Amino acid sequence: MLDGNALEKLKAEDAETKDYQTVMKTLKHFQDNIDLKYIYCIKDIGNNKFVFSVDHTVEDPGEFGSPIVTTDALIKASKGESAVDE
Repeated sequence: MLDGNALEKLKAEDAETKDYQTVMKTLKHFQDNIDLKYIYCIKDIGNNKFVFSVDHTVEDPGEFGSPIVTTDALIKASKGESAVDE
């Protein structure tokens, strides 16, 4: 449902742009219709390090570009494997 190429190009300063708002609208749709507490996009910056990109979390969203704790499941998911954390 999201264009990965467009998502990859987003920067923090794009928050008011149509492309950024389109991503937020898509995330909101999923959150509202699947009863998710959290939904966000992250970016792989290499060497098993990841940062927040777009975060639709209503209370205390992750700041664009802030680091995310890396887990084995996250590394597997970044490589296309189904994986979850407890």
